[in-house]
Amino acid sequence: DQPLILDGGDNTDEPQSVSTLALPSGTTNGQDEKPECKLLSGKDTIQLLNEQVQSIDTKLKRLNEVFPASHQMKLFSIAEATVFLLLDHSEHLCVQYQHAIGYLEKMLEKQLIAAIGKRVTNDDLEEFVRFHNAKFLTIPPRPFCHAIGRPNRFPYGVLSIESKGDSDNTTPIETMLRPVQMSTPLEVPLNAATTL
Repeated sequence: DQPLILDGGDNTDEPQSVSTLALPSGTTNGQDEKPECKLLSGKDTIQLLNEQVQSIDTKLKRLNEVFPASHQMKLFSIAEATVFLLLDHSEHLCVQYQHAIGYLEKMLEKQLIAAIGKRVTNDDLEEFVRFHNAKFLTIPPRPFCHAIGRPNRFPYGVLSIESKGDSDNTTPIETMLRPVQMSTPLEVPLNAATTL
């Protein structure tokens, strides 16, 4: 049996990793002071990894006592049992990793909301960009809202592209435009009798 914590020499009590993953021990260049850290130290992490390796080895030894060897050509042998054990263990690791990442994301989201004072939405971002565009650009963007009609006549309607916000308010999107003065109006023939 391999010990959980291996002695790395007579001048240190740091455990040696028995897994394929080796992490730094967290010491500070030989100094006696250790930085104050709320994370697990390298020593504790190596102990956890060693315990994982030892628990898997123990389960594999128990499976060896129950299942027949793989060369006996049985339906369920030690090979299938080992694959199932390792896959089941991998699934549990993935679930725990997913929960840990979800917890960290929630914690960071709460801290960000507390620092800003509110939850930032798309409307807030749009308002921020609109304000700074109007402040910094020489020619600020204008709302895409144009009257449609013949020259020097009352317009027939309005052409606009609008965005719908969270509060169901529709506002025209802001676009950059370049007005062009045409000498003659643009005519589009629709059929033999109608020209737009």
